Amino acid sequence: MYVVNEYARQLVSNDQKVLEVQKADIGELNDFLASFPLTHARILAIGAGTVIDVVKYLCFKTNSTFSFIPSALSTNSFATHRNSFFDKEKGKVSFDSVVADEIIVDFDLIRQAYILNKFGLVEIASTATAQVDCDIAHERNNEVFDQALCKRARHLVEDTQLVMVEDVAKNDTLEKLLHLLLESGALTREQGNGRMVSGSEHVISSYIESEQPCPHDMGLLFGIMIVSELQKNTGYSNKYVAAIVELLKKDSDIRAYIEENSTQTQIMSALKRVRPRLDKFTIFDITPTDQLLDVGSRIIRNYFNNV
Repeated sequence: MYVVNEYARQLVSNDQKVLEVQKADIGELNDFLASFPLTHARILAIGAGTVIDVVKYLCFKTNSTFSFIPSALSTNSFATHRNSFFDKEKGKVSFDSVVADEIIVDFDLIRQAYILNKFGLVEIASTATAQVDCDIAHERNNEVFDQALCKRARHLVEDTQLVMVEDVAKNDTLEKLLHLLLESGALTREQGNGRMVSGSEHVISSYIESEQPCPHDMGLLFGIMIVSELQKNTGYSNKYVAAIVELLKKDSDIRAYIEENSTQTQIMSALKRVRPRLDKFTIFDITPTDQLLDVGSRIIRNYFNNV
């Protein structure tokens, strides 16, 4: 059986059994499961973030296995055991599922998703602010982290900074991006959750994604920029965060996409609803809400005005 998105549907012949996924809120999971009456099935999934989350859930529920052909390198979800879906009442909900049994890479296919691959770099870049949140949680909340994993996460940040200045339209750059996403996924699996690579910037992103349909990493871009400023204001930043933020601000392709597909009003509306998460101590736990809104408003306004 095939599970695909609308862009990958053309790659599968009409005589094959196909489940096409366009979007996936948590309320739709039972419908997907009902349309998938198989157990111990073998699935070939083709797509990006939405497809991989759905197929991981289906395989988890039906004891099935799957191979995955990414149509874009926009997220690390194909390499993690975690699922994320939107709940209308709770926002973004994450839970454990399974990982792909096999990943089949076709760089000619992936290269066509140019802007989504750029967003994949944003996904990896968020490790920088996530690691600062770990420092805050350690100093302010007495949390203990595996130092070997933290060291690997810091190396991931350093490598990401180097790849961000390369041409993502080239296969060798895409191969580097693939390995960065695989390492991000490995850190998530070994930690048991996304703490090594996901912090307060992902919290902001989840609110933006609930405000408007958009790629996960579009919201994440604003999350990184806003959180980095809050971290710096409290003395918890580093040179890697600052360098990555500057590279993100200068990326004209990402800026053009955001200006065409979003507005200041939408981003600001989401920002007003951001609150700390009870299960994740971050910069938000030591930052007043009015400061978050003040800093966030300025950064959003400056970004859209190209300041």
